[in-house]
Amino acid sequence: MGNTQIPYAEKVWNPVVGCSPAGAGCANCWAARLASTRLAHLWPYKGLAKAGRWMGRVRCNVEHVEDPIHWRKPQRIFVASMGDVLHEQVDLAVLEMLWNIMRVCDHHTFVVFTKRVGRLIPLLGPTLPILPNVWLIASASTQAEVDQQTGWLVQCLARIRGLSLEPLLESVNVNLNGLSWVIVGGESGPNARYFDPRWGDRIRRQCKAVGVAYYAKQMGSWWGRMNADPANWPDELRVREIPE
Repeated sequence: MGNTQIPYAEKVWNPVVGCSPAGAGCANCWAARLASTRLAHLWPYKGLAKAGRWMGRVRCNVEHVEDPIHWRKPQRIFVASMGDVLHEQVDLAVLEMLWNIMRVCDHHTFVVFTKRVGRLIPLLGPTLPILPNVWLIASASTQAEVDQQTGWLVQCLARIRGLSLEPLLESVNVNLNGLSWVIVGGESGPNARYFDPRWGDRIRRQCKAVGVAYYAKQMGSWWGRMNADPANWPDELRVREIPE
């Protein structure tokens, strides 16, 4: 674990690896593809993925659980790029351990991406501390997923609450009440599905109107196959705004 090319984080921390599909956006999961190819020979990933699909098993990556404690310089840390810390198979004891590490490492900012933010609703406060240095970002790809995730997000207290609409697979309406950040992007990989930049533009205008940060991450591989010239990309795919 360590430095990353992810544009809105300096470090990646993978204390939990492995996952299972939780929505339409999971069909071509890049992390599952990586875990079943380049990383398949490494102990943390053995048996977790096959042919680009997660097998529904989750593993605590014990070797890297305490990494943030050793990073002295304040960093923005992407949590669990190769899994989901809120997966149903992650024991409550493991969650308590991870939240305690994030509490102790209050010089860092932890960006938690999850498709299962609903699991936090009964836990935050009574069991897990509400931490000002933890950003909570829920992933969604369709209107049904957006509605579900935003309904859960407003019930969770976090300094930054946001949506990651990547891959965005259809035009969606987003209730921005209580949100600080929206990330939009097309799908990457050899089987990438279509992404319409007008979908992103609509969300960008909604965010601008109410002062919510908007981050356009990528057009996706579908556009790359169509030989789209980045010089001709519309403005909504150039915005790079990260909340403070």
